[in-house]
Amino acid sequence: MASEKGVHEALAASASGAATARIVRHKGNAAQIGRLLNRMFNGTEAPTALIVSQACYAMTVLGHLLQMGKRIPADVSVICRDDDPLFEFFVPPPARYSLDLNQLVRRTVQLAVRIDQGEAPPVVSLHLMPQFIRGGSIGPPAG
Repeated sequence: MASEKGVHEALAASASGAATARIVRHKGNAAQIGRLLNRMFNGTEAPTALIVSQACYAMTVLGHLLQMGKRIPADVSVICRDDDPLFEFFVPPPARYSLDLNQLVRRTVQLAVRIDQGEAPPVVSLHLMPQFIRGGSIGPPAG
């Protein structure tokens, strides 16, 4: 939900205001993802970019797009919200966000030490900002 909110906020703040977002949910199987992509790209307003959550779904989306004859990034840009070590072997490697696991471990250990020392855990959310890895799956803006 936070990712969806971030996408909508970024579009609202964009200078051109021309881009729109459409959230498409699926049941998590490759066949249904393929049917959704077919509907999206055979419609009157085919997407020019996709942001996909979870690496396994991004891999499925990339495969279906290639089967549909879509060129990445010439026809459609693809960004994955998550990272996977296998992405380094993709051609082109997809644009994605990568969490610094060292930072996550440091924060977790700091919190565990504080709790072990008798301190009450803070009642705040820890937000880690992932690093954007541009990859090769982003083309120029459509228009």
